[in-house]
Amino acid sequence: MRFLSYINLMVLGVLALVLSASAGPCGCPRSYRPVCGTDLKTYSNQCVLDCRINSNYGRKFGLKLLREGHCKQQQDDVDEQD
Repeated sequence: MRFLSYINLMVLGVLALVLSASAGPCGCPRSYRPVCGTDLKTYSNQCVLDCRINSNYGRKFGLKLLREGHCKQQQDDVDEQD
């Protein structure tokens, strides 16, 4: 009986880890509907951009939505910070 309780506890723990990892730190869905930020970086969806907007980075640089879709840029246009 103790063994089954231990197994159930382990399964619940793994399930909790998987669910929290899939949502990311802001709880955004994994859907891919790209948007371009004013930092000329493409974000996978509006939720991910909103999360970045509300971060220290976003507040520091006044990050906003530039347009829907991928950012159109040359490799040399932006210095990658991440």
